[in-house]
Amino acid sequence: MWHSLRTRLLLSHLAVILAVLAVVGLGLFLYVLNNPALDRQALLRLETVAQTLTRRFQESPQWLSGRALQTAVQRAAENYDVRILVLNSDGHVVIDTSPSDAASLTIPPRLLTRANGLAHDADNKAWLFVSRHLPQSGYLWVVTPRPARLQVVRSVFGDELLGLFGRAASVALLISLVLAYAIARWIVAPLQRVTASAQALAHGETRPVPIEGPQEARSLGQAFNVMLEEVQASRRSQQDFIANVSHDLKTPLTSIQGYAQALLDGTADAPELRHQAAQVIYDEAARMHRMVLDLLELARFDAGTVHLEFSPLSLKPLLLSVTEKLNPLAAEKQINLAVQADDDLPSIPADADRLTRVFANLVENAIRYTPPGGAVILRVSRQPEMLLVTVEDTGPGIPPDVLPRIFERFYQGESSRAGRKTRGSGLGLAIADEIVRAHSGRLRAFNRPQGGACFEIRLPLHRLSQITTARHFSSHKMSS
Repeated sequence: MWHSLRTRLLLSHLAVILAVLAVVGLGLFLYVLNNPALDRQALLRLETVAQTLTRRFQESPQWLSGRALQTAVQRAAENYDVRILVLNSDGHVVIDTSPSDAASLTIPPRLLTRANGLAHDADNKAWLFVSRHLPQSGYLWVVTPRPARLQVVRSVFGDELLGLFGRAASVALLISLVLAYAIARWIVAPLQRVTASAQALAHGETRPVPIEGPQEARSLGQAFNVMLEEVQASRRSQQDFIANVSHDLKTPLTSIQGYAQALLDGTADAPELRHQAAQVIYDEAARMHRMVLDLLELARFDAGTVHLEFSPLSLKPLLLSVTEKLNPLAAEKQINLAVQADDDLPSIPADADRLTRVFANLVENAIRYTPPGGAVILRVSRQPEMLLVTVEDTGPGIPPDVLPRIFERFYQGESSRAGRKTRGSGLGLAIADEIVRAHSGRLRAFNRPQGGACFEIRLPLHRLSQITTARHFSSHKMSS
């Protein structure tokens, strides 16, 4: 329970609420403790007493005589519950209505001219005072002890604020807990749905999560749904992969098994039939061997274990070598095969054997799909920070429904097989794309406006600091 996110959110909200209430209570306590209104209230009472006595002395000057003055101030002190001092012009106390009240109250000269303020006695006890100048000479001081702060706070909180503050704090705590629970649920609910979908995915069920809740939960939900789509694509790819491998292996195995059976049961007893059966078995076995090698190559790319031998490479001699090997095939179909490249092209860091395979595959495909009398042209040009190589043909082009999937493994459009004597495995372009990516380049296919297909390869002039070839099959499929 204590490890759940919802419980931790509730506890954190509760801690914040209690901290806020504690800070508010402390602030209220300090405000009451240092509230100047208490002093002002006491000073106002002293002002009233001082004004009353001063008015009386002005109306009846005889009250200022010694015995009468003593009686008047003593009576006023008792009636108003204050302490009254009469000072001479030098500030010495002449009359004190409470001479036995704590220590003597000495008046500093600097306070004689002040109308009110705060004075301290010999024991450092604080007294609030109001001063008035007497009509003849001297000063009349009306004083009272400054209210004890802690006693005032205890009185205010105990009598007035404590109950109200307690009730308000309880209501605020209850409302805050309800809101905290709602917020925690608002945050946790999307995460719980992601957890449920992840558990369902582990059992083979795909369940997208709704995008809701706070922004972080929405981002997590979007990332999870993207991952879910990739997992689904990966599963479909694996299913397609198994189906395609099974289909492409089944056909040659059937041929091998059939002709081998013909040799065993004597059906192919004539020399020419035995030769034909042996030739078919050899050709189909070679085809299976090439497919297995291609699959192993792709598996190494997926696992990131492909080792490339990078060295400075000049593309023009490599392309001339490729066209020289494929010239017999081009001549057989009466196709013009040419390379157009400048002599001053810079070298690039590359694996010569791997790039030779890429260009041989692209040129061979272009020759096979170009009708007699056509042309296949390889062009090389320098671009900023890269070399651009294009393989162009004058064939019918790539069908629009095939073009988006042309680099998928085992994918073969029906039209792409038309007119071919043998059927490939559908792995050549996928391997070529992996090799170009391993060189930090890009391979793409499109149809030229004037007709025919074009494969464009961009290869960087400088090798990146780190070349990563490991990519998951599903991400490869989506990026293709």
